[in-house]
Amino acid sequence: MGNNLFADTLPYKDWYKMNNAQRMHESGVEYTFVFLPNAFICALSFPRYALTLTGLYAMAHYNLIKTYTGARGYNNAMIPEEMMRFTWILM
Repeated sequence: MGNNLFADTLPYKDWYKMNNAQRMHESGVEYTFVFLPNAFICALSFPRYALTLTGLYAMAHYNLIKTYTGARGYNNAMIPEEMMRFTWILM
């Protein structure tokens, strides 16, 4: 993704927030487009199970965004990220 000329003019705090937002957007794109086809395939045979795991995945991803963009950043976001990956494996 990278930064552009606009990012060079930002103070460090704003630059940091912008880069975290870019990382979370890319994470959403990267994981969701793998998770959703698997959820659809699982829902053909086990609809309740797929719905439950999709809800857990959405909650884990929301928590990941909230903790990653918080004060401690990535160091605090490891648990929601692992929960998101765990639901991915269960699917």
